Amino acid sequence: MNWEITQKGPQKITIRLSPGFNQNAKSMHSSLMRNSGVQIKIEKSFIGTDGSWGDEEEVTTYTTPQKIVEGKEVSTFDGKNFFEDSFIFDAEVPYNINILDNAEVLFTKNKDQLKALEKEVVAKYNEIRGIYLKGTKDDLANAFYEKEKRLAQQMYLSSETIKNNWDKEYQFRTDEDLEFFDLKPIEKYKMTFYANGKLVCLEKINNEKSALWGGFKRKDKGVGTTTYIQLYLYRQKDSKELHVY
Repeated sequence: MNWEITQKGPQKITIRLSPGFNQNAKSMHSSLMRNSGVQIKIEKSFIGTDGSWGDEEEVTTYTTPQKIVEGKEVSTFDGKNFFEDSFIFDAEVPYNINILDNAEVLFTKNKDQLKALEKEVVAKYNEIRGIYLKGTKDDLANAFYEKEKRLAQQMYLSSETIKNNWDKEYQFRTDEDLEFFDLKPIEKYKMTFYANGKLVCLEKINNEKSALWGGFKRKDKGVGTTTYIQLYLYRQKDSKELHVY
């Protein structure tokens, strides 16, 4: 959750439940089932002087409403086709990330403007895809620098961990441990907005995962691995260019 927190203070979490997939009927359920529900536990961890994670302390726990039926606790929205609720907790973090404070609201109901934005977003996705497939690791670092800088703050990453992420964990076509690496063309997607319309991304229609996806296979593994590269974009109010968030 840390990568969603940009500054200390009240944080609002919204829970939305909708009917799931019925494996037997091969179709969506018409309503929420009796066993539908969710519990979210927020905890904070303490970091030692050596940078290691220490004890955890519960901040708050949220559970969707329940009632007793035949001696068991079950959800109270059995039969409803939608459920939404929110709760707030206070976060204590030592950073203040204001990247989106001066970002443009990209979402609009104007179809022509949405179509023009979609063209820009697809072009940016293809630009990043091209860097992965034909660019250098420096090109990739330049494209993702601001994102990695933000995540390093939010996740309290050490210099050693940051270096390790770039040297080993970032999948890239020039990695010596990879037998192959490939990303599929950007297609069969939908455009989705987050952060009150300031962030935009492309998600695959069939599974709502990133439309920037592909696969890789390590030399010491028998099978390949599917990878989804999450890519959120934003634009500063004084800029015409989309940037990786």
